[in-house]
Amino acid sequence: MGRMLIGLAAAAIALPAWAQTPQWRAWCNSASATDDQTIAGCTALIRSGRESRADLAADHYNRGIGYGDKGLNEEAIADYSQAIALRPGYAEAYDNRGTAWREKGLYDLAIADHGRAIALRPGYAVAYNNRASAEGAKGLYDQAIADYGRAIALKPDLATAYKNRAWAYHLKHADAEGLADAQRAVALSPGDANCLRTRAEIFAKLGRRNQAIADYRAALKIDPRQRASRDGLTRLGAAP
Repeated sequence: MGRMLIGLAAAAIALPAWAQTPQWRAWCNSASATDDQTIAGCTALIRSGRESRADLAADHYNRGIGYGDKGLNEEAIADYSQAIALRPGYAEAYDNRGTAWREKGLYDLAIADHGRAIALRPGYAVAYNNRASAEGAKGLYDQAIADYGRAIALKPDLATAYKNRAWAYHLKHADAEGLADAQRAVALSPGDANCLRTRAEIFAKLGRRNQAIADYRAALKIDPRQRASRDGLTRLGAAP
């Protein structure tokens, strides 16, 4: 992938800038582009000197997603911050910057940014879910459960919010309360290995060994690399 990008950069030198713009814009704006393509395309647009203020904000935001997906959280935060400077009401940029702060273990900054996103867009279900994740990471399980509930009220089919709320209940040793959420998460997203693994953990804690084993095995069929499910089977004395 690195050589391919170098080759494309070399080709750009031989062609007029306008001829490259459609390619860069397609990479910067496409969800199907690779992370490296997103970063390269957005960088070319940012450096072109021809973008409007609104387009530049979107370019930085999209490049931030590319960096974040690669685990380059410092670079992602810098881009989201630039997007916010260019467009102060950019709720999605605040929300994504919050996630990057959380990935760095800076939970208070994460909670603040998700809160700003919610203030800008009160119906932003994903931002409530993401703020709850930061609250849960900080050990604020009751606050997290409340925020997951707000996310679910706004978007009843948000499987990740059910899965995450189930996990928050699990962490506060309230597995009986978390089971209904885990069941709902699996029903909404049966092909999600993390939903199955979460339900397996709750089943195991509740002493429902056979159901836990079945869920761990189902999770591993979807994602054979999922170490947590293998570890769960080992704890239960079961083969993968």
